[in-house]
Amino acid sequence: MDPYYLVAVKIAIVGIVCLPITLRSLKKLFNKRMYKYTLGSAFFSAIAIITAPLAVYASQASYVSVIALSFPVMFVLLSTWLLKEKLTHRTVAGIALALAGASIIVLVPFAINHSGGEFYLLGTILAIANGVSAALATILVK
Repeated sequence: MDPYYLVAVKIAIVGIVCLPITLRSLKKLFNKRMYKYTLGSAFFSAIAIITAPLAVYASQASYVSVIALSFPVMFVLLSTWLLKEKLTHRTVAGIALALAGASIIVLVPFAINHSGGEFYLLGTILAIANGVSAALATILVK
């Protein structure tokens, strides 16, 4: 079967299931206080959805995946700055450990297969924009 058809069917099923829940919660979602957060989250989600495939198109999936390793760090730094959350030593250690493990899994094969070391400026900018916008969308939902 066509993968695009399957994605469309999946989205339709989720939409049908979630529509009654959304309609019941509409007043809570769109009160004056939440309106700007809902619209902001939708805006940054759209940017993240658009920039992800563009980043891969402008470079390579393996290149973008290496940049994607920094997304949790972007999220923690932005939430610390915007939400004034405390950054504990345990959080920093956990992020460092996760980043080190992911780096080993992704960077070693990447270094072996890409010894030329190409740099994709547009792909890098789009991948970073994807990470920042996805983090902002998530933070605004909170």
